[in-house]
Amino acid sequence: MDSVISVRRLRKVYAGQTVVDGVDLDVRRGECFGLLGANAAGKSTALRMLLSVTPPDGGSIEVPGLPVPAQARQVRERVGIVPQ
Repeated sequence: MDSVISVRRLRKVYAGQTVVDGVDLDVRRGECFGLLGANAAGKSTALRMLLSVTPPDGGSIEVPGLPVPAQARQVRERVGIVPQ
């Protein structure tokens, strides 16, 4: 698969409350991808982890082939996000 974003078992917990739990996703080259869900479903938190604004509590993220958060600056140089 030609993934430019690869997420495995992504997890985030705030004050004992799990807000992102075991998210897996792949976005392939040329795809336009959106996260949809109810309020407080963890969409913004997941995006913040993808951009290395918020550190994940578990799982792995690669954008495109670069590990997040280890190479966060290089990742942010390659990603375009429209949050609204």
